[in-house]
Amino acid sequence: EPIKPKFYDITPQDSKSGCKTIWYMRDGEEATGVPLSGTDSQLVQHIVQLEYEGSGNENNTISGKNSKPPLAGFPAIRLVFVQPFDKLTKNQTYPVTGTKIIRCIGFTDNDDVVKFGNAEKIKESDVKKWAIAIAKIFNNYRWSKGRGCLSYSGLSARLQGLEGYAYCKTRADGIKLFTAMLQIFAKQPDETCFFWSENNNPEKKYSSTKKETVVLGEKYKSESLRPVADVVFDSASLVLPSKTIPLVKRNVVVYK
Repeated sequence: EPIKPKFYDITPQDSKSGCKTIWYMRDGEEATGVPLSGTDSQLVQHIVQLEYEGSGNENNTISGKNSKPPLAGFPAIRLVFVQPFDKLTKNQTYPVTGTKIIRCIGFTDNDDVVKFGNAEKIKESDVKKWAIAIAKIFNNYRWSKGRGCLSYSGLSARLQGLEGYAYCKTRADGIKLFTAMLQIFAKQPDETCFFWSENNNPEKKYSSTKKETVVLGEKYKSESLRPVADVVFDSASLVLPSKTIPLVKRNVVVYK
């Protein structure tokens, strides 16, 4: 029996926009799902695009099960962003932070993968080139974190090693962030892979006021969900299965 697509309805209960938000699992597995938002007809269009993108005819289709190139296992670049301390509000204990990851598609540190021609062996010159690009692209870069969600998913996104999402103030802020990340590898985003969603009442849903609760006789304050803040690029590192290598600190290349 073929694996049928599944989805969870994750539309906020207080939403009055007339749109739905679902977690769509093309191959029936939650870990490989993607968020989709829109009216019923828009959701159908999104799903049809994901199901049949790249297929020419019925006899030429390939099952989605295990057909996607897996991202886990490829070397990854981790970008870390931190809110400047002078921008903290009176109620903040710690600065807002953000982390984004992009996979180095086509590269590996595994000799067996290289032996079968599935990827190139990562070289010092490759890492140096990426570090220089990061220092230039993300020098004083500000990610405007917000309560909207921009996801970048689909065939192009996966092949580029950047299938994921980011919380942003506006759709344009999210596109700017994903575009900058792809520039590390001299690539451009596929505009058809972007999906924007936001709650109908974000101020109520993601209130910045910390709620106090008592657990086992002790008082706790919950952290704010989807805080609104500008976070500035702080550092970048290369993540390998065996170790993590620092690449850039602010606008200085530290990889040697």
